Amino acid sequence: MYTQLYNGHHQIRPFTSSPKLCRHHHQSRHSRPNCTSEGGQKDNYRKSAEIVVDIFLKDKGLVGLGNGPFAAQVIECIAEKRKLQLKPLQGFQFVPATDTAAVEAAVHGLPVTDLTPDSQVDLTILEVDQLDANSLACIIGQNPEGALPVQPPVPRLQQLLAQSHQLVALVSDPSKVVQRLSGDVPVFISAGEGPEDWEAPAEEVDDRFLGDAQIWRRSASGTANPRGGSDPYLSSNNEHILDIKFESSLRLDGRESCSYEDIAEAIEEISGVVAHGLVLKDHVTAVVHTPEGAQILRKSVAADAFADL
Repeated sequence: MYTQLYNGHHQIRPFTSSPKLCRHHHQSRHSRPNCTSEGGQKDNYRKSAEIVVDIFLKDKGLVGLGNGPFAAQVIECIAEKRKLQLKPLQGFQFVPATDTAAVEAAVHGLPVTDLTPDSQVDLTILEVDQLDANSLACIIGQNPEGALPVQPPVPRLQQLLAQSHQLVALVSDPSKVVQRLSGDVPVFISAGEGPEDWEAPAEEVDDRFLGDAQIWRRSASGTANPRGGSDPYLSSNNEHILDIKFESSLRLDGRESCSYEDIAEAIEEISGVVAHGLVLKDHVTAVVHTPEGAQILRKSVAADAFADL
């Protein structure tokens, strides 16, 4: 149980000073450590991706793979090390968590397999949107503010996580490590048979979080509004996405002190809910990409490392 900072392949020191991390984070890209001459973020993620592969993929097993710029570098790093035989990675098989991850894995020649009800996944490497520094609880599937609507396959991701022994949570920026999760929590609900059947579970969600959050249906394109705009998203499995839009941090019945487990239970008790983006697992290790190197967070000391963020 520890927190340590790695730079390249070398552990350089324990890291507990988040003010220093914040100062480095606001440097220009051209002055950040670990960048190549191109100065791109991809090169930054590459160093942290190598740490992920070296620490967590040591033997053989079944590994879930997510997508995102950090996760994409992990996939590329795995593939290159397999080709160069720099690590004994030949015994691994991979379960893509998203279509994008499946394409990236196929392009790089990784052996992929489907998730079945009997699959026992050793670990899943998943890029998350937010990470709680105290509990390592995560949010996945958030729509970036000001960005076009995205529709991540949260039910598929949660099924993979449910069958995974361990989660390696990739965090692409230290600003995403927070003392209390906040913002939106996506909830997938069954659309039902009729065009308005989604309203019943949506109203239940709205009633349960009345005074704590607004409920918006996510759109497939264009500008959203509480009903999903002119083009509300409907998945191939006949599911809508509701965003529980907390004004600040996650809360229930006006209490920020409530546990994430209580919030998750409140969502899951509602008829028609298929899955949500709040991730709560016992076995979690977070790898935070920072300008100084890869920050490895484990529960007992995670809060100390990011206490001042």
